[in-house]
Amino acid sequence: MAASLGLERRNPLPAGRYWTMRIGQKQIEAFDAWLSKWRSVKALRVLASDFDPAGPFNTQPATAFVLFEVLTPQIVVWEGPGLPDKAPLNVTSRDDVEHGPVILEPAERVEEAAKAAAGAVTRGSETFTVLLFVAAVVFLLSKKD
Repeated sequence: MAASLGLERRNPLPAGRYWTMRIGQKQIEAFDAWLSKWRSVKALRVLASDFDPAGPFNTQPATAFVLFEVLTPQIVVWEGPGLPDKAPLNVTSRDDVEHGPVILEPAERVEEAAKAAAGAVTRGSETFTVLLFVAAVVFLLSKKD
């Protein structure tokens, strides 16, 4: 199942589940302030969060994953940066987003479907041959001389 149902472009946000990834301390602090503002009026709640500190010697910036639910529609105003992802029910953590299923492009899906169909035809022809053999054996065994 997909990790995102697409970006939510409506603002204020409709009621629903969303996730976002913040990169860098400045984004994380700004987002935490935004969350606090809307949590204090009980318009949203945080379902899960995950903080990954900066890498050794600051080789990678700190990141924060937040899964939240907007409880009150048409009140919560998104302030960015970017847009939140609409979260399906299977998303419960950062791992679901980072290691979600591979979503094939339309051309790749057609290719996979063609391969599956060819495999079904091959299995069907093998099955038909086996059925024909079994029918012949049953016929020969049941034939009275």
